[in-house]
Amino acid sequence: MRTTAAVTVLAMAAGGLLVGACAGDDDAGDAAPASTATTTTPTIEPTRELPDELPAPGTGVVVLGQREVVAVTISACTIDASAQPEGEVPAELLSLTAEGETAAGVEANVDVRRFRSLGASPTVTDTITVVEGDPDDPERALVAQRFEVDGLVTDLRDPEADDPLLRIAGSTVDGGGVFAPPGETTGLVEGRLRAVCP
Repeated sequence: MRTTAAVTVLAMAAGGLLVGACAGDDDAGDAAPASTATTTTPTIEPTRELPDELPAPGTGVVVLGQREVVAVTISACTIDASAQPEGEVPAELLSLTAEGETAAGVEANVDVRRFRSLGASPTVTDTITVVEGDPDDPERALVAQRFEVDGLVTDLRDPEADDPLLRIAGSTVDGGGVFAPPGETTGLVEGRLRAVCP
């Protein structure tokens, strides 16, 4: 949870008070100086709300943090909620790609995927990837990803998450989570997505 660090600091402080209370007066002069180390949690920029209106079919919107809103046009979208894995090959339940521009005129590419894998328990993996700039040499790349196994949700960038990253209703895809550069588990910014497949 994002509050884990705060709980840790409080627990350490409480532990220090207990140790101090149990120590005798004779030890007061020999006590080691208190540690000044602090535990901090990464700052995650919260996101703004999505626009109230539903995007037109074939379009969508991505919101990152408080300032960045990117209107996108969907170039491909396939939704197959009943797809089943073949052996070790995951089933693709959703595949959506879209392109647009940031307010600064930078190219933005969005890739949204949902897979179902077999194993001891079936696993559903949701991923949203946003790449800004040249896809081969991006100015910024951000990923949000979440796994669900037997109803248990795991998100390494957002340990507080308890629901799927993506929600699919008919041709509408909604998503929201904490984004970070690929391979990193420390979240940087919250983001939201809404798109309507053509």
